[in-house]
Amino acid sequence: MARCLVPALLFLFLLPVLWSFFPTGSRGSQDHDPARPANFGVGFDLAPTYGTAAVSYPNGTVRSIIKIDGDASYSEMMARLSLYSSQHLHRPYSYGEGVADLPRRLLRDMRMLLGLPASGDVYILSKMIKKLHTAAELLIGQPVASAEASIPDFACALYGEDIHEAFNYLGLNFYQFRKWDGYDFMYSSNGAYALHDPHICSNYTEPERCWKYTPTPGDPLARFPYILIVSYGYTYLESIALFGLYPIVEVPMPYNLTLGYNALQDAPNEEQYWERVRQYIRWSMGPSPPNVTRLLVTGDAAYVPKFKHALKEVTDSMWEHELEVFDSEPVFAAARGGAILTMREIWHRSHPGDDTNMVQELE
Repeated sequence: MARCLVPALLFLFLLPVLWSFFPTGSRGSQDHDPARPANFGVGFDLAPTYGTAAVSYPNGTVRSIIKIDGDASYSEMMARLSLYSSQHLHRPYSYGEGVADLPRRLLRDMRMLLGLPASGDVYILSKMIKKLHTAAELLIGQPVASAEASIPDFACALYGEDIHEAFNYLGLNFYQFRKWDGYDFMYSSNGAYALHDPHICSNYTEPERCWKYTPTPGDPLARFPYILIVSYGYTYLESIALFGLYPIVEVPMPYNLTLGYNALQDAPNEEQYWERVRQYIRWSMGPSPPNVTRLLVTGDAAYVPKFKHALKEVTDSMWEHELEVFDSEPVFAAARGGAILTMREIWHRSHPGDDTNMVQELE
């Protein structure tokens, strides 16, 4: 009897882990209850030292909800998960990775079975998401069952499974935009650009103006320019030029932790600091800078006048034409854009026969 009992208990113990190897998707990615469809979309942005929330409505109205500064544990976690040395195996797996990651997954799954957060990092994330979620419900005046959350472009060791498991721990649904990826997530610059990209439909009271993108003869990508992304915070500086076909950021981006605004106080002199900022932005363009026509500026220090001046000096020296600048709401841009994309996804789910998509007709 005991000889049979031990293998049976071992099988039950390992069952949740073995089941996780199959592409069943995240536990927290269910749709809304169709009996109570949402009439708004909520976006959260988990920035390096703070979090923001925003809401989007079908008529195109977008409201910023709240900015919450992270505690010391949150800032430390984000800094650590932005280091390549913190990377590890994670779901979804490539071929053969699931077996190698079995001990880590076993521990996480057992913690979740006990009603605990999957890891210490998931717990820290869930605390921030919970605060944002509470503020969103207070402002909207309705229960918020589902939302989207973006992460820093350079958080190379913060994975989709962490975000999904934080949502799952809180009993929230996470909206996915890529149905084939059970652990889909979004980088902050994608949300920020969605706020400004004129191709992305946001007003669903006039859905006839929205359509699926059809390539034009000749150059099918002519309408999608190169974008210079510059994010300037108190603890970091990010700069990179990317092709403007959405989503613009799909893999972790390079950044500099020594050129955040806080580093100014440790610089030998102020002009030397700003010259390093200018040099870093130029260096990020590479030896053959692309023909950038748009500039996306985000970050909690992006409002600093001397930073704006230094950035303008760089762009004026690199390109003869004026760039189209998107720098409104630099702190809330990612959350506001995420809310727009969530509203779009909700519209699709509640209008399955509608042809409305990401791209809208330009006048």
